[in-house]
Amino acid sequence: MIASKKLQLNEDDFVYSRVVQDELEIILDYKSTSWISIGWRPMEIDRSCRLFPDLENARNKRDTRWTLISHSTIQMNESQYPIDSNLMPVPIPKLPENNGLLRAALLAPLHPMDCTDIVIGSVRDGRSRINDMYTRDRSTPLYDIWLDGEESFSAAYGIERDGRTIVMFRRRIAGKNFSFPK
Repeated sequence: MIASKKLQLNEDDFVYSRVVQDELEIILDYKSTSWISIGWRPMEIDRSCRLFPDLENARNKRDTRWTLISHSTIQMNESQYPIDSNLMPVPIPKLPENNGLLRAALLAPLHPMDCTDIVIGSVRDGRSRINDMYTRDRSTPLYDIWLDGEESFSAAYGIERDGRTIVMFRRRIAGKNFSFPK
């Protein structure tokens, strides 16, 4: 049996951790009947982590090798698709010149929630939902896979009992997104 380390966060909440081969197992044991979470990030991460990742769909928009097809060059059979004469033309929306982050924000120190890998878990009626998420800033965390990351759990389980929510998850110590300190 491998011994676990116990970290008491406060009077009611505990985190247990242990290394099992090449994986880290974490157990969150919180006095809660709602959702629970834990987050971390590398100690020496650069402030540019707050920028949006260069996702697949966005790459083509910035790549000069691709030519976007204009709506005016598309040929349609108008008899097959009749156009309502009451429709008004809508202007093409202006796209942002940057990825939504001001230069001043890049110079500011990181907030505790910036660039954080987060696990959020909840249990309802015996069913658990445990998600691998990421937040680049103080906005709502998004699924890792939406941000070109990966769902990195090898195991996850949750129960709710006697006013406590207990969530266990395992993931590789060296992962695609972040590595845990050894």
